[in-house]
Amino acid sequence: MHKNQFGITRMNLEHLKTFHVVASLGSFTEAAKALYMTQPAVSQQIQGIEHALRNPLFDRSKRQIRLTAKGKILFSYTQKLFGIFREIENVFSDLNHLLTGELTIAASAVMGNYFLSSFIGEFYKKYPLISIRLEMGDSAYVTHLVEEGLADVALSRHVKNLKHCKQKLLIKEPYVCVCGPTSPLAAMKRSLSAKEFAENYLVMRQKGSRMRSKLEEWFKCVGVYEFLSMPVIEVKEPLHKRWVICYN
Repeated sequence: MHKNQFGITRMNLEHLKTFHVVASLGSFTEAAKALYMTQPAVSQQIQGIEHALRNPLFDRSKRQIRLTAKGKILFSYTQKLFGIFREIENVFSDLNHLLTGELTIAASAVMGNYFLSSFIGEFYKKYPLISIRLEMGDSAYVTHLVEEGLADVALSRHVKNLKHCKQKLLIKEPYVCVCGPTSPLAAMKRSLSAKEFAENYLVMRQKGSRMRSKLEEWFKCVGVYEFLSMPVIEVKEPLHKRWVICYN
């Protein structure tokens, strides 16, 4: 048992490749040409494998070499072995050319609901064999996924102090406040002051969201700190926020 294991360790991948090519072509001469080796070098490697396995692998008694019974067994294994190598090469070749694989996209609610659908449609037309997995959450959550390697790309607000990620500005949009048609604010013909605005019962995204953080920063800048203690209607999904506004 130990001797056999020692013999197998003396074979290396190049020797197995040489055996595989000789067995496939049925000729030492043709194998030497295919491998860019001399025929004596090919013969020496085959003899090394036969010595390691303590069995003849080719019948050399006739003009055309043939595999022995033991040689056929080894050939069945090398077919599997080099078949796996070809499969690995093909898989990574496809990945490098974006032909197959999986793309995990993490997106904040606004980006996911309003911007991402058209991009995914165009991407699918170009790369139909790429599977797309979408993770939704607030900006802190989706950037965390990218930092931890759990997502390939994140679409969210700008986040400071990301250690191993690159950020690129894709879009800028102004914040606009809206109200329902029956709200007293809808009948006003003038702009609201920051204090008046803060006194209203506001429908807001959850804490940590881009919109909530920016609005809190703005109120602090204009000196309206009352907003921070005012009650709000907090919703997680943008579509829920739209429904609440329309009916209030």
